Amino acid sequence: MLSCKSKSGLWIYCLIFVTVSSGEDDIIFERSISIRAPQYNANRDISDTLAYYPADGNWSGQFIMNPGDAMLMSFKMPSDGVIKGINIPVYEWGTGDQELTVSVHKLQYPYDINDEEYPNLMVGNNGWIGGYDMDSTGTLYISGNVYTPGGTQGICDPSDFLTMNITDPLLVAEPGVGPPDVPPQGVVWPDSDNVVLMTPQTHPDYITSGNLNNWIDLQDFGDEYQFECYEWIGILFQYTGDGGGDNDKVGFFYEEGEGVVNTRPFLKFYDDCGGTSGNGGWHIRHWMIRIEMAVEITSDRPPVFNEVCPLPTTYLTSDRTACIFLLDDNPGGGPAGVDSVFFMYALDSTSGTWNSIEMYLVEGDSIDGQWECTVPGQPTGISVFWYIKFSDVGNSSCYSYFSTISYSYSIFQVEHEMLFISNQNRFGTWITNYYLYGGTYYNSYDIWDINWGIPNASLLSEYKYIIEVTMDDPVDLTVSDSLMTSGFFDDDSSGYVLTGENWIQLPVEYTTYTAGDFEYDILGLAGAESLHNWNNPWASDAKFRFIPIATDPISGDLYYFLGDSLDLNYDPNYELGFSANLKKLYPINENSISMYSITGALDSLDMPTNDDTAAVAIHRELPSGAKVVFLGYDPLSLNTSPLYFWIGISLVGTLTKALDWLHRGSVSIDPAISMPEKFRLHHNYPNPFNPITNIHYELHKNTEVKITIYDVLGRVVRKLVNGKQVSGKHKVMWNGTNDLGQPVSAGVYFYKMEAGDVVKTRKMVLLK
Repeated sequence: MLSCKSKSGLWIYCLIFVTVSSGEDDIIFERSISIRAPQYNANRDISDTLAYYPADGNWSGQFIMNPGDAMLMSFKMPSDGVIKGINIPVYEWGTGDQELTVSVHKLQYPYDINDEEYPNLMVGNNGWIGGYDMDSTGTLYISGNVYTPGGTQGICDPSDFLTMNITDPLLVAEPGVGPPDVPPQGVVWPDSDNVVLMTPQTHPDYITSGNLNNWIDLQDFGDEYQFECYEWIGILFQYTGDGGGDNDKVGFFYEEGEGVVNTRPFLKFYDDCGGTSGNGGWHIRHWMIRIEMAVEITSDRPPVFNEVCPLPTTYLTSDRTACIFLLDDNPGGGPAGVDSVFFMYALDSTSGTWNSIEMYLVEGDSIDGQWECTVPGQPTGISVFWYIKFSDVGNSSCYSYFSTISYSYSIFQVEHEMLFISNQNRFGTWITNYYLYGGTYYNSYDIWDINWGIPNASLLSEYKYIIEVTMDDPVDLTVSDSLMTSGFFDDDSSGYVLTGENWIQLPVEYTTYTAGDFEYDILGLAGAESLHNWNNPWASDAKFRFIPIATDPISGDLYYFLGDSLDLNYDPNYELGFSANLKKLYPINENSISMYSITGALDSLDMPTNDDTAAVAIHRELPSGAKVVFLGYDPLSLNTSPLYFWIGISLVGTLTKALDWLHRGSVSIDPAISMPEKFRLHHNYPNPFNPITNIHYELHKNTEVKITIYDVLGRVVRKLVNGKQVSGKHKVMWNGTNDLGQPVSAGVYFYKMEAGDVVKTRKMVLLK
């Protein structure tokens, strides 16, 4: 919430909700953009109450709509006041007839028919809350005569049912009167004589013109809307154009709402059967779309918090300090100041038993100050759920107490002999399941998220084996300091694997390491330099040819797996979405090299551009007997050509073989490397998807393979694979098009694999 001053001298508040990144059905691509919040005829005067939307200052695009879809951002108003204007930045307009119809509604959402708030578990697949006049095809409408009751079975996807007691999120006791194409439920703006339209001509987008200011003055289309404290208001924008052309999607800025707001503020209405549940209609989503409002506060508002000190998961069992920064400026008049603040915590979030700790002012004053308290420590393995509540000196006209969202943290517990340190921010810790997919070490480790802080030497000394994965951008480079002081490398049975492109930072063209450096003493490096300096045809999608070594314990099995027919590629852009940034390693002992790379990136035909090689992975045994492996690349990003195998999740992958070497010492190389034991067809990922998904399957012998896409009527949509393939793990991508290359409509599809006498079929859902 921004405190601003308008040209007329009125204090206004601009509620800012935004949106961000990756792996979601409605997201076309990820693009982080640092943008300063625009101003609505105003200058910012105080710090931003909602500064954590987004926390890193980056907004991303784009979250999409298709023709017939609608989006609704809901706002809980902080006090009495007047809405002066709204801003709907468009990330990118599509093609064809592009038109959005905009309206403001008083909402029933987030409450159901019994005035009980929807739980946060109702989201995504479980967040389907219906629509009007469901027909025989499963189509739902944004307004109509009969709202589909709770408990109704889906027609598009019969495995889904509407939750009981759902109701129209726009429904209020007295429907308003709005213009054509605007649902009458709860409409408060514009009036019936005005239609508010947005088009590429009237409201340019960001991607082509850099425009972020699509401000609409409510007075231009009717009366400004006067709201009451804690009233729920929704900004609704519908794709009422017909679309058409090459790509008729329209995209918006978005941010993750999980862990940011307790009540999910964003709903999307899906046309046809395109929703996350596999059905159409309203769906509660966990994202937030960037929408802004300028409002004039006319009464006392409650205190607002600029920051809550994080309490991440910790290995410490001692007391902790909690803090919050509170502001109570009361622009609408009345006495200002915070009266009391309490830290509320529970050890069981479902019991309803909450403990209260009073917080005290430690800096500033009751109008603008920092409050703290001491939170009792807990034993290992305990989870703590908490929030902070506070009261207003003037007993705001809303309620006596206000609160932050709920948070939680855990006291870390050692359960396994191996620790996986996720030293990256690109993915959540769930990515660890891919690094050790299906092998001996799958789920046989503890996970430490580097965002919890650097694990101290005492914790690290509890482990026999440690994996540190940094991908392309390590969050912190000082884990090595804790390792050096922990005594970890003094144990002759310990083992350490470090992976990632940029763990080695190179401020100059070439770096030398000497005794006393972690790189020299532990990794066994005399120096390193960037392959950027080797005249590569550098590009974001560059990939490199890797060369394993037949006698090496880390890459030997991979050497025999490739044989004479397969090439090994390092392709991080394809597998994980980041650019290759390899380093040439200069080991102290040349015999420790585990993998080479051709120094030049591959050309458009996947051929090397030179014959020079560089070491990119090494292994060694320390004088103490401890074993160390350094993979100067991301091991998930390995694949093969001309036949595709995702080596990153294979049992012959270099991370798995590195762990084999740590655990067993000498590892015998098997020239007859084992293949899958039987045919397997895995679930596609992601699912639901829009518009790309990947299908993984395994063959235990060379055979003819067919993979075919069918629609719900059994008609052939696309033949993805039709020919003889070698044994092993395979992946094929479907981009939502038919055999003519034309995009198909949203809905349920089936993919069938025929391999020899084996036939397997699975279901997937394409969203739009």
